[in-house]
Amino acid sequence: MPVENPHVTGCKSAKSGTEAHFSIDLGDDLEDAIEKFGGDTVFGIFRAQAIVKAQGFARNKLDNLGEDESVPDVEVFMENKWNPNLCMRRPVDPVKQQERMTKAIDRLDAEGLEKLRLEIEAKLDR
Repeated sequence: MPVENPHVTGCKSAKSGTEAHFSIDLGDDLEDAIEKFGGDTVFGIFRAQAIVKAQGFARNKLDNLGEDESVPDVEVFMENKWNPNLCMRRPVDPVKQQERMTKAIDRLDAEGLEKLRLEIEAKLDR
């Protein structure tokens, strides 16, 4: 659910499939967030998210090592050059996305294909 207000978020339960959408006041900027929650809390949240982003970035580099690259190359890069600005959302490669979707569809049995067809039809009818 794309939203204009950055304070509106939502989640979906993987277990039940139910969804909730809600608004939370995180502050309007860094200073406001620090005033509301304290510097330790704001920095703690930043640190936790930065670690997750760094791990994801490194995992991506490990998944896509070139012939002339090695694990130590990734470690040196991460220790000396990585910063949170490198983790901006990147555009989806439509060719790779189509390949992934095709592979996923190819793995479906007849029942899975029928279920997918019905889900697509339901979405088209909206």
